[in-house]
Amino acid sequence: MQSPKDFEQVLTPSAFGKVLHTLCEDLLMGMRDRRLLTGHIDDATLTALLDEVTDAVLRHKVLYFADAAATADQHVASAEAWVMEAALKRWQTEEAVARA
Repeated sequence: MQSPKDFEQVLTPSAFGKVLHTLCEDLLMGMRDRRLLTGHIDDATLTALLDEVTDAVLRHKVLYFADAAATADQHVASAEAWVMEAALKRWQTEEAVARA
């Protein structure tokens, strides 16, 4: 696996901030339309988000940073585990099909 320093060269902090801000805005607007007080991403939305990442190298980077964020507090929440498991399953399945 590549080092974190390698990953930092792909997306600058300001660019990452813009991507994260846009994602949060989109999710919050969806929650507002449904009048929910807490955010929730359904399976279809998560699958659509995961399908946006098509490059295998970028997928590894996403998993690396998602793991770092999820384990930073020494506890992996059920929602964090759900997202990581979904990403691993979705991307491993696609990679297996591509190799066949």
